[in-house]
Amino acid sequence: MTYNPDIHIRKSIRLKNYDYSKEGLYFITICVKNREKLFGEIVGAGSSRPNDNLIVNTKENEIILNKIGMVIKDEYINLKNKYKNIKCHEYVIMPNHFHCMIEIINNQEGGKTPPLPEIIGYFKFQTTKKYNEILEIKNERFLPLWQRNYYENIIRNEKRHLQVIEYIENNPINWVEDKYYV
Repeated sequence: MTYNPDIHIRKSIRLKNYDYSKEGLYFITICVKNREKLFGEIVGAGSSRPNDNLIVNTKENEIILNKIGMVIKDEYINLKNKYKNIKCHEYVIMPNHFHCMIEIINNQEGGKTPPLPEIIGYFKFQTTKKYNEILEIKNERFLPLWQRNYYENIIRNEKRHLQVIEYIENNPINWVEDKYYV
C-alpha cells in the first residue's frame, strides 16, 4: 500500500510550538525497526561469552555489542564533531533500542543551533548508512535500521536528570522487564 495523505495521517509526537534548538538537556530513545535485536546481546551475571575471539567476564547483566552496536556507539560519540554546540552525555545501547542524553548548549561562535530533530536525523542517517555497508548493500535501496520516529523527554530539573542517569545505567540489568524486550 502506498502512502496516501488523506488516509495515513501522521501526527507529530513533538511538543507543539516548542523550540527544539533551545538550550537544554534531552533524553532520547530510538527503537530499531520492528524491534529486531541487531546491536548485541545481554549476558548475565558471572557468565563468560566468546565475542569475536574475546572472552568477556561479566559481573552483572551487560550488553556485548556486535559490529552494528559498535557503529551506534561510535556515531553517537562522534556527534559532537559534527555539531559543536552539543554535549553527548550518558547513553546505553540495548539489543533493539538506544537511549542517550544530548545537551544543546549556547554556541559561542555565533552559529545557528541545529534543532534536536536535525541532530537525531543525522545520527539515524549515518548509522543506517553504515549498517547497510556492513550488510554490503550498495546500489540497492537501503534497508531501514530505525523506526520512523524517536521519543524525547525534556529534562527540566536535577531530580529528573538523576532519574534518567539511573535508568540508563540500569537498563541492561532490567532488560527482561524492559518494555522494549521482545
